Amino acid sequence: MALLHIQGLNFSYPNETAFALADINLEVQRGEFLLLCGPSGCGKTTLLRHIKPFLEPLGKKSGTVVFSGVETDRLEEREAAAKIGLIMQKPESQIVTETVRHELAFGLECLGLEPPFIAKRIAETVSYFGIEELYNKKNNELSGGEKQLVSIAAITTMRPELILLDEPASQLDPIAARNLYDLLMRMNTELGITVILSEHRIEDVFSVAGRVAVMNQGKLICQKTPKQAAVFMAGSDDEKIRAMLPIPAKIYKDISSLATPSEDEKRSSMKASTSLTEIPVTVRDVKPWFETMANEHLSLPINNNKISVSAGSVTKGTKSIKDKFKSRQDYLIELDSLYFRFEKNTEDVIRNLSLKINKGEILSIVGGNGAGKTTLLRLICGIIKPYSGKIKFSENRHNIAYLPQNPQSMFAYDTVLEDLQNVEGGLTGAQRFLKSTGLTAAKDNIISPELQSIIDKLGIQAIINKHPFDLSFGELQRAALAMLLLKTPNVLLLDEPTKGLDTFTKKKIAELLKSLCAEGLTVVAVTHDIEFAAEYSQSCAMLFDGRILNVETPEKFFSGNMSYTTVAHRIAGNIFSETITCEEVKTKWKEYAIKN
Repeated sequence: MALLHIQGLNFSYPNETAFALADINLEVQRGEFLLLCGPSGCGKTTLLRHIKPFLEPLGKKSGTVVFSGVETDRLEEREAAAKIGLIMQKPESQIVTETVRHELAFGLECLGLEPPFIAKRIAETVSYFGIEELYNKKNNELSGGEKQLVSIAAITTMRPELILLDEPASQLDPIAARNLYDLLMRMNTELGITVILSEHRIEDVFSVAGRVAVMNQGKLICQKTPKQAAVFMAGSDDEKIRAMLPIPAKIYKDISSLATPSEDEKRSSMKASTSLTEIPVTVRDVKPWFETMANEHLSLPINNNKISVSAGSVTKGTKSIKDKFKSRQDYLIELDSLYFRFEKNTEDVIRNLSLKINKGEILSIVGGNGAGKTTLLRLICGIIKPYSGKIKFSENRHNIAYLPQNPQSMFAYDTVLEDLQNVEGGLTGAQRFLKSTGLTAAKDNIISPELQSIIDKLGIQAIINKHPFDLSFGELQRAALAMLLLKTPNVLLLDEPTKGLDTFTKKKIAELLKSLCAEGLTVVAVTHDIEFAAEYSQSCAMLFDGRILNVETPEKFFSGNMSYTTVAHRIAGNIFSETITCEEVKTKWKEYAIKN
């Protein structure tokens, strides 16, 4: 018998005619690791909340969700709490106590267990997770990654049979994200815990998952093995689904189509098995294949991280990377020897930090959780002040807009449209009064051409009449960005701008930012999304130990790294050095194919 059986599940939110979930049928076996993926707003979070009793959203529902032979509506509270755990997108939203030790004990205490048993269970869990150094800390002292780890540990103390995770790596740096996936794999293989993981950053998860379920517009459209799911994504008619294809699979697909296989290659087992029914989805599978293909078809040697073929001539758009990267003399913002600490007797978070930010560029700043990236953005926009050092602007007039990690704090009205109109100055006091009485002012529904243009560019037409708190995180992120762009800033500070966004939407927003930068906008983004930084930035920097270590072009910055590098570079870097995106790999292959 399956551990989880969902049959004919339909759901719509109040006052909504469209289904958020439409005819969902899904079976999850005991001990399975299922990856749930799909475009932003497709229903992934809604589905996970229907599996967790007492957290179901309000609305109209039909169909059944059966856990371990019992409908979830009939599960006892004690059993539902202990057997099914849910890790939400924001770990701080489910931490309920002051310290780690109390957080680990909270669930067991709610179950009414005896103190000696609780102490033993916690000790075992702390040792398993390796979080001894966190045990006596306060939860507000933890980094985002540490909070996520504590949340998972707290649920594990209750020995669940099923753990649901909603984009758990969205706020984690690349190393912390991989450590989290490794931990989930251990829990799945060693403890037999069934895992359902919803995620947009799927490159690393594909190597862990046993099965992939793809959602779109509230429907489950694919349930296959990772390699079979890759074939489905690659052949989809929907551009959003094709954009989800993991990067190793994209490179395999592109290079396979460019290379003219010999008869021997056609007969090779790898080629035969993957060309029709499967596509390899991991670096481990694609890297040796790519290097062999490059050696045979292009006569290029494998140089093992030594410089062989430079990507300096590879173009992005119409300008080469070298052309786009400025000499760092046309700067708009200069940070000079900044120092900052939160309290007088604590250590500096920012120490002797200096940085020049060019006008009209996208600068991406990466670094580990807790490195001080958010603090740096708050310093630039003036929310907090350094106790030493200066922040200088080369132009007297500057309009700074800041997108925080939690964009929900930016909304104050009942609909997204009202918030947008308020930013634009479109709602008068009289109109707000009419709105509060249930009446409608004629002007309320009038959208200016400027506002409509931003709505169209960010693709938020379908959500402008929704309450902000009813949106998915990706939808909320786009709506918040629309509010900022209405202020026509010349400096845009973004804290994790791609969090909650699918690959297709991320690309659309990045292209919009690039077009605005061409008109004079300067963007500073702190991000854990290495692929975004590599593809769309003009320069990249790392924040470590309170300082900016280096500022370079993406090609220089990400080449030769072990963790802070792109999937494309891991696969092709030994052949095409300083090549960091799929498009660059494809372009370089074509260039050398012509030469040969």
